[in-house]
Amino acid sequence: MDMQRQSMEMMLQMSPEELEQAMSQGLQMFMNMDPQTRTRLMGMQMRAGMQMFMRMSPEQRNELMQGVMQMFGGAGGPFGPGGPAAPNPRP
Repeated sequence: MDMQRQSMEMMLQMSPEELEQAMSQGLQMFMNMDPQTRTRLMGMQMRAGMQMFMRMSPEQRNELMQGVMQMFGGAGGPFGPGGPAAPNPRP
């Protein structure tokens, strides 16, 4: 838990450019893992996330879901109507 808190604190102190670079490097590390390790890591994260979600009170689950919907455009979030456009795919 302490490592998660420290990681979040560090990300909140980064500029958008630094955060983008860190996310890019993290994704590259993930993609460089062998497929079995990637699968195992994703499975562990999904199981832990579902366990956490199922242990939340109904109120907490609702609040989380509302936040996700807002973030991804359900209520005018940055990825919904009027938010940043998706990059054009390369021909």
